[in-house]
Amino acid sequence: MSTPGSWRWRAIWGEAHSSNGSRPNNSPARERLLALYKYSEKVRRSGDKAFDALQVAGAQTPHPGIYRCEGCGVEIVSSSGSPLPTQHHYQHMPDQGPIRWRMIVYAERPGV
Repeated sequence: MSTPGSWRWRAIWGEAHSSNGSRPNNSPARERLLALYKYSEKVRRSGDKAFDALQVAGAQTPHPGIYRCEGCGVEIVSSSGSPLPTQHHYQHMPDQGPIRWRMIVYAERPGV
């Protein structure tokens, strides 16, 4: 059975990890899988334009959810109003271009 750290690493990086669990530095973000899920009945597809918007590093999070860096592919969880990570998030290399965050999962709150 996987430890929590190992399943999280695979969930974030998908197949773009080596046998020891490390991420190849030269692996472009487009080759990595997005967030994984188990219970399909707990998520649904949306065509909302909020998913198309790109946010810059340090911008306030417009919606609670999971955001993915378009450059390096790291995924983070952020709540509304919190600043999105800057250039100092640990995976982003200068050759991966500017940091641009895209919401990939919107965290709905029941009753809101």
